[in-house]
Amino acid sequence: MNNVRAALLLAVAIYTHPAAAQRWVGAVKIGGISSVYAGDLATGPIDWKRQTGGFGAIAIAMNLGTALRPAVELQFVQMGASTAVRLQDVPYALESNLTYLTIPLMAEYAFPTRNELHPRVFGGPFVSVEVTSNLTLTPREEELVGIRQEHRFETIDYGFTVGAGLNFGLDSQDVGVELRYMSGSRDVSGSDPILGDASISNRGIVVLVGLHF
Repeated sequence: MNNVRAALLLAVAIYTHPAAAQRWVGAVKIGGISSVYAGDLATGPIDWKRQTGGFGAIAIAMNLGTALRPAVELQFVQMGASTAVRLQDVPYALESNLTYLTIPLMAEYAFPTRNELHPRVFGGPFVSVEVTSNLTLTPREEELVGIRQEHRFETIDYGFTVGAGLNFGLDSQDVGVELRYMSGSRDVSGSDPILGDASISNRGIVVLVGLHF
């Protein structure tokens, strides 16, 4: 029993030691995403228009005492796109909106510097789980009625993300700005009478500001 108690006390002492406390670093990030689809509908090639949405993340990374470290995030992402379609020879404006919870697993490299500016690059795979999704069809002819329906895209998406960031001190607070690119690797169109036999995947450009601690 004394040996067990001594081991527990040693573990607590190591965990609460300042060096151990610095082993994990975190961040809260907020910004926006410009998203679009890659792919076409059953009617043929589509010229997708970008949409903007919100983007938020909670990040944690393991400080290995080197320039390279692993990092994981929990992200809230609003994505979508819009385009023009013809259904039964009637022109419509189609708008798609999706919300995801996304988890990327990334490797992050911080370039050594001798000043307060710390550039870094990162990248890795991600997995997304759909939270909400809907399609809106608005007719171009005023006498027709629009259609809004909840459309279940594929629940799971996956792909990769790459980006670069710059950290700097601001009033004793470590602040970071980031630019990212996200590319989904799965056809997320699902089964829908409006989309038909579609094949589309997610793309997004992300700008973030974060507080690091």
